[in-house]
Amino acid sequence: MARPLKGSSRIKSGNVYLRIRDHEWSVGPEADWTEAQIKAELAKIVSQIHAETWAGPNNAPQAPAFERAPLLDDLAEDYMRAKLRKGLDPNTVVDLEWRVGHVVGFFGNAGKNLRVDAIDTAAIEAYQDHKLAERAYVEEVRGRYKADPAKITEAERQQVIVPGLKGLSNASINRTLETLAAILDRAYKTHHKLMPRDNPARDKDLTLAVASAEHTSWEIDQALAILEAAAEQDAGARSDRERRIGRRPMLATLMLTGIRLDEMCGAKRSDLRLDRQQLSITDSKTRAGVRRVHLSPYLVAVLTEYLEQAIDSEWLFPSSNGGRRDPDRFRDRIQQRAVLRANQLLAERNQPLIPEHAATHTHANRRSYITWMLELGENPHWVKTQVGHTTSNLIMDLYAQQQDNRAKAHPMLKTLLGDEEESD
Repeated sequence: MARPLKGSSRIKSGNVYLRIRDHEWSVGPEADWTEAQIKAELAKIVSQIHAETWAGPNNAPQAPAFERAPLLDDLAEDYMRAKLRKGLDPNTVVDLEWRVGHVVGFFGNAGKNLRVDAIDTAAIEAYQDHKLAERAYVEEVRGRYKADPAKITEAERQQVIVPGLKGLSNASINRTLETLAAILDRAYKTHHKLMPRDNPARDKDLTLAVASAEHTSWEIDQALAILEAAAEQDAGARSDRERRIGRRPMLATLMLTGIRLDEMCGAKRSDLRLDRQQLSITDSKTRAGVRRVHLSPYLVAVLTEYLEQAIDSEWLFPSSNGGRRDPDRFRDRIQQRAVLRANQLLAERNQPLIPEHAATHTHANRRSYITWMLELGENPHWVKTQVGHTTSNLIMDLYAQQQDNRAKAHPMLKTLLGDEEESD
């Protein structure tokens, strides 16, 4: 049985568009039409079609309105509008805009200016090649800059260094193509006669290889060496403001609470309640991430000492100029340098060294915290809430791994993470 003919409408760029079968056309500004008038106009057209008296859109000869597929920019705009109507949280919107920006920047008006039916396998491979070449260029410029800032040109500095430009990883390129696939899916719904048989962005053969993540965490002796190294670097900093930025307190906070690096960088003084042993996380990438984090007495003592001489700022851990701390600079200038010095200390003590690749893995602090709390016998569901996970999968995997270690937990764990202060 054939589906009844009804027609539909939509608003785009302030105009009302009517759609019947393969036809879509503008009937004027949104302000000139009410919902009732739109329904009445559609009903009139449907009646004319049944009576075989309809002459087509705007009384023109009956022919498909979409003789050409729309440009990628227009479809991406529709896609974003549809997503925003769902009431996404701000962090999801930022991520979505980032993905769409990369796609539109290449396929859209600022790049190839392609219509959606022209985005085929070759076009997608060209996009991948462009992003891989861009990444290689950025890494090469950054490498020369790190060796000697004078070795890059002013144009390279303005293009790469000043804006903090980064190349996309293979995983990030794949994510942008997932968004392209979702945008093209809309074209298959509205312009299916003009589109290729299959959505090329959903071709699994085009997925770039992504190396399995190396799950890094610190042994307790390694963590203690990192904190010791950071304290040395605080004391030996060149200026008074550099001595007061709190390298050791920052690393201790990451290790002993399990919060994310972005959460630490975004924490404000007003979020900290030392009298309640709490740090409120108010800006997180997930809803589960908005939470109150418990602080151990050891960490409370570290933060109390830090705040007595900290730089005056609204931020809990500001940069030396008092502004919000940059996560990338923390990885490269705080954690990496502390880990390198920690390895010197560990070598002197004949203790296992930290793998070189882990020097900038700030997630190792978070994973270490989870592992240590499970070794101490904490409830996995409490640990999940503490770190802001939406699911318990990782927690339960680590919990299973730590069953044999709980009886032989390192004695320092109780000092660092226990709820009772050590007595003399």
